Amino acid sequence: MNNSKLILLLKSFNKQEFKKLGKFVRSPYFIKERKCFPLFTALSNFYPAFDPEMVTSEKIYIRLFPGKPYGDSRSVSLLLTLSSDLYRMCKSFLAVLELESDEETAEHLLLEQLRKRKLNREYEREFSKALKRRAGFNSGSIDLYNNYRLHFSNGEYQKTQGNIPGVLSAFTESGESILAFGLVTAYKYNEIRTICENSYNIKPPHSFIIDLFENLNSRQLIERLRVNNDKYYPMLYANYLIYMISKQTDELKYMEELKTLLAQRLDDYGRTEKFILYSVLVSALIRLENTNYKIEHTKELFEVYNIMFQKGIYKFRDEDTLDVSFFRNIISVAFELRKLDWAEEFIHKASRELPEKLRDSMTNNSLANLYFLKEDFNKALGYINRVNFDYPLHKIDSKTLTFRIYYELGEFEHAISVLDTARQYLQKGTELASIFRERNLNFVKYSAELIRRKTTGNIRDIDLTLKKLAAEKAVELSGWLKRKFEELQSING
Repeated sequence: MNNSKLILLLKSFNKQEFKKLGKFVRSPYFIKERKCFPLFTALSNFYPAFDPEMVTSEKIYIRLFPGKPYGDSRSVSLLLTLSSDLYRMCKSFLAVLELESDEETAEHLLLEQLRKRKLNREYEREFSKALKRRAGFNSGSIDLYNNYRLHFSNGEYQKTQGNIPGVLSAFTESGESILAFGLVTAYKYNEIRTICENSYNIKPPHSFIIDLFENLNSRQLIERLRVNNDKYYPMLYANYLIYMISKQTDELKYMEELKTLLAQRLDDYGRTEKFILYSVLVSALIRLENTNYKIEHTKELFEVYNIMFQKGIYKFRDEDTLDVSFFRNIISVAFELRKLDWAEEFIHKASRELPEKLRDSMTNNSLANLYFLKEDFNKALGYINRVNFDYPLHKIDSKTLTFRIYYELGEFEHAISVLDTARQYLQKGTELASIFRERNLNFVKYSAELIRRKTTGNIRDIDLTLKKLAAEKAVELSGWLKRKFEELQSING
């Protein structure tokens, strides 16, 4: 029983949810043929671990029916039936949990019931409350869908009242909302489709969305919305730009348009939409960095990160934890541009929002890099030694940083040893994405040449090495390598 779908589902509930589940299961409203509460009570003694040695079918049955043996077909069938009933109740409880967190859906269902029961005064009161509550909402894509449901319900209500102008107004609002929602969703589909084709070599099936966009002049539509100052203009324009950026055709042009739009009309977007739109700029700039490195792209990327940090939109939702890869990328860009004071402020503020399991390691790794750049190498080494390898990129990050620390301290034997370990890890490891492996293998390659030249004093043809380094499309810490080669050149020149 310990590996049953019922136990796996029960394990997924947190303490508060599990307590509410007990009340749900005990409620007479949900009791039909058999009572599941005794089984729930028996299993709750083992929450949250549900020790496999204790949660066996036989032991649970004996708890439910003391003195009765387990093993015959009747006892096995009875326990299976009770377990199935409790599992179904748990799934119903999941739906209740979701409804509790989705105020718009609960609101819609209430309005529909009031309308069908012809409780007109109550319907109008609840509809008015819904309108007031949503008045401050920005047009995020889910808001568009919820707006459609709200006004479609009102259109059906106005029919029963014989209010033809009200019917027209409600269905105009609902029609515009669902059409805008459909276009936004279609633009996002095209973005996903492009990513699948270009990044994963997946050939998507034919879709009428493609036919739609092949016969729709999106640019002309967006212009008409702008001229008419349509309320859906900011949302549709932004998603059109995201679609064009994803096609990677004149993407710099469309990125500039999106940056201008956000600078001018950021308040027209909801909290989540703001994060999504800036994240698109981040992804596009990172792609440009990886394929055609220019310091200008890095500076633009930092400006986007700075806006997200200052406006508090560097997470999908305020209540979410901060994505560790996003945190790492922001810190890396700030370090590359020597924005050390900014980076230090970001580390101390944003690290508190990292997942608890990774928080200490991410913070120590970031502080190690910070003190390295401040040329306090011993302090940097102290922090790097506190990093646990619970985040895949830390394994290579710590090695490259430790190499640079030893290089700066003049401990070249230690530096060579660390570099060799890094090379072996990169050649054997499979947990790193190919782009990270390529960038770090190139770092190891040029670092090996750097330390060879440093220890031998050979600077012949160093200009050629710098040209090769500049021509490489993907080199981790290329700026540091360039500076170190140039230092060798100036010292010995």
